[in-house]
Amino acid sequence: MYGFHFHTKTLDPSDLRQLMLPASKVWLTTHFHLKFRFPFAAYKNIQRFTYIIKGGLLQSLHLIS
Repeated sequence: MYGFHFHTKTLDPSDLRQLMLPASKVWLTTHFHLKFRFPFAAYKNIQRFTYIIKGGLLQSLHLIS
């Protein structure tokens, strides 16, 4: 029952911020791992991105000429 005081204590914004920081760090690291640790998925994303850019450039060239 000694640790119960922490739970009953009202959280002020600074406490909330301290709780939020590690959570956001965890989210960022998992996001980073998902994006960069799986090369195939990242490669497919880049491929799609370049395809979209190329398509947009070709369309704009057709519109100009």
